[in-house]
Amino acid sequence: MPQVRCTRCGAINDTEAPDFPFCVGCQDNLAKCGACQWFDDQQLSCTQSAVAGLFEVGPEATPPCSYHTFRRSHEVRSKAPWIWIAVGLAATLFTLVLALWQLREVSPPTPAPRPVLRLELAVDAGSAEVGVPRTLAWEVRNVSPVAAKEVRLLIDKESLQNFEVRGQPQGPGRWLEERGWWALELGSLGGGERQTGKLELIPKQTGEHQLVVKLESSPNLYHGQSATRIVVEGDAGREEE
Repeated sequence: MPQVRCTRCGAINDTEAPDFPFCVGCQDNLAKCGACQWFDDQQLSCTQSAVAGLFEVGPEATPPCSYHTFRRSHEVRSKAPWIWIAVGLAATLFTLVLALWQLREVSPPTPAPRPVLRLELAVDAGSAEVGVPRTLAWEVRNVSPVAAKEVRLLIDKESLQNFEVRGQPQGPGRWLEERGWWALELGSLGGGERQTGKLELIPKQTGEHQLVVKLESSPNLYHGQSATRIVVEGDAGREEE
């Protein structure tokens, strides 16, 4: 019996404390006959035969009796260990269920819809000749309902080494040089809209050349690239033998 409650002041006392049986609240002696389970309240006598007649007994008497046992009504019973274990497991289970429910309720953010652009290129039919302009026509289509911002058509600068660009391209925007590409700024392109334009290229040397063009929009969205094959066969100013 680790703890008992004082009937006078209600303080809880540890039976193994050095100053027990004196109450920590009111200093009353708790080891009274009236608090012992062997004391008969009706007969005002002790029912423990081993000490019967040895001491003067009464509700407030405090004889030095080794058989004194506190009544259950005075005991402060602590919950059994298994009860605390069950309470802990229940709390843990509740916390886990609550966390899982919150994860279920807070769904990951839906990514913003992205525009989808398509690029088509066309070059004049037939073989090209050195010094004779060739027209490169392009069409950009937004096949999604989402508007594309800062659309740019980029031509690989290396592939342009075999050609001379004549004037400004026919179409909206302007040329900028960056990262080894010539960039034609097309502005915004709404859902379902398209833009077209033309570029005059003058071949500078014979051979088979690839013109690489790619498409981008803001913010850093890549929409693919296309390569057009141009065969340059000879010099237009040279007479045939």
